[in-house]
Amino acid sequence: MKRLACSLAISVSSMILAPGALAVVADCASETSCLLQETFDGVDLSSGTRGVPTKSLSTQGFLSGADNDWYGGRFEISDDGSIWQDVGALSNGNDGLDLNNSNVIGNSSQVGIVEDDAGILINIDTRLFTDIQVKFDWRTKNADPPKDQEGKVADTFVVGYFVGDLDGIAEMLNPDIFDETARTFDLRNTENGGLVDGDVNWSPILDQQGAPWGFQGGLWKELFRDRNNDTWTEQQITPLGIDANNQEEVWLAFWLDNGEGDKALVDNIWVGGTVIPVPAAVWFMGSALLGMLGFARRKSAPT
Repeated sequence: MKRLACSLAISVSSMILAPGALAVVADCASETSCLLQETFDGVDLSSGTRGVPTKSLSTQGFLSGADNDWYGGRFEISDDGSIWQDVGALSNGNDGLDLNNSNVIGNSSQVGIVEDDAGILINIDTRLFTDIQVKFDWRTKNADPPKDQEGKVADTFVVGYFVGDLDGIAEMLNPDIFDETARTFDLRNTENGGLVDGDVNWSPILDQQGAPWGFQGGLWKELFRDRNNDTWTEQQITPLGIDANNQEEVWLAFWLDNGEGDKALVDNIWVGGTVIPVPAAVWFMGSALLGMLGFARRKSAPT
């Protein structure tokens, strides 16, 4: 399943704000530009497999070597432990799979891991992008099966997004929601042991029978919920809601609903969007501004 191709994308907004430092926006595929990619391949597991994945932090509670600086979060009541103990990376995504079965798709590379109502979050700048897409590979491990004939499940891998200043809103609601040093959020509602019922909560929050559990007015928007212990699956969500277009902050989260000892594995996370065309007049104005600045510089130079 490795590897989703993604080249570094230069924000078009930086092109406007810094004339003269223009660079070509690299397309990931067709007219879609890559905003984020995470493979977990470079995560350093020499001192353990648990911690919030980051680029360079390697103290307790963190894993270094990730492609991006992630945050950790708790979304429902947990069984035990800190957030950082319920997220991290594994050296081999095939753990527990029956690779002798021809229907099983394997993934032997390093992968991300989440469990026990915890997950990983990341903040994405989508300004001057539209039609935001999300792709990822996933599977669950030891996730409990459906609980009843209606197909309600206890342990499911969940993905969703939040538009806005998550840490800023959390700070206004209760300063203890966001631990900047630990890079973690407590996003639980009060029924689940959290600090507030408000915008930062996930919605819907479900109990083990799939019924609503506590406050349901959070502004997170759920995109995906499923379980599959038997094989890796490639998932594509396109597009997100129009509210995710052209935003300074869009938070994306991957977490496991329930599951102490049960896990969700994720890999090859890719986020992209279509670049909003910049009017020719903007480029013309930028060129004119450069010309005027150059003329003024020449006039002010000593003779």
